[in-house]
Amino acid sequence: MSKIMSFKILFLITLSHLLLQTSARKCFLTNEYTVHVVTFLPEDSPPLEFHCASGDDDLGNHKLTKFGTEYKFSFCDNIRHNTLFFCTLNWGKKKKSFDVFRSSWRNKCSSSNCVWAAQEDGIYFTTKPPVYNKEFDWEN
Repeated sequence: MSKIMSFKILFLITLSHLLLQTSARKCFLTNEYTVHVVTFLPEDSPPLEFHCASGDDDLGNHKLTKFGTEYKFSFCDNIRHNTLFFCTLNWGKKKKSFDVFRSSWRNKCSSSNCVWAAQEDGIYFTTKPPVYNKEFDWEN
């Protein structure tokens, strides 16, 4: 067998192995991220209603009614590293629209998780609960 043929066979075996490993991981050449939207709002108050989307994906309308419940979605950063997801959260008459993920936040979402929590006084962020930092106030 020629060296070129041996190289081609070795290359195909290596490529097949790499593809099998990454198919279990879902993302190929980029990282997978998960965005969580959590409610820490009182159960006797209006539910947290929200809508999330990117330029390519509309994730629809959602509602969280019980304290501590969450909605989450996972995705692969695109190859150009310009992924952007945004959400609009509504709680009664209060509202807030903001970006929940940007590719440039690789350090901000270093654990591959971006966790956003709605509380009575605003919207909080963390990558590792239970420590949250306030990011936004509600708008009326």
